[in-house]
Amino acid sequence: MKPNGNVAVATAGNFVGPWGASKSARCSQFRPLTGGDRHSGRIEAHGDFIRELIAEQGDMTLVEVQARLIERGTLVGIGTVHRFFVRHGITRKKRPGTRSSKIVPTS
Repeated sequence: MKPNGNVAVATAGNFVGPWGASKSARCSQFRPLTGGDRHSGRIEAHGDFIRELIAEQGDMTLVEVQARLIERGTLVGIGTVHRFFVRHGITRKKRPGTRSSKIVPTS
């Protein structure tokens, strides 16, 4: 503090820090909005193609869908394909072709 009891401007800035109203208001004008999904548009552009693949061959794996997208020039990861399936409610459950048990209940 200064001898007259006032706080220096630099010290006040240190107290306020990054939470200062004027500083955050200034920064938010120039900073683009962050957060949220900004990358799913690449796979969403091929949504119809993916649905057609699933309709034609219902037993495709995530790796097979990924390979077909790569053939089309869209580089996506397996996780991206999985999140696409989750967003659109597409479930892929593979079960072995065995007879149902009459004694033990199955899921």
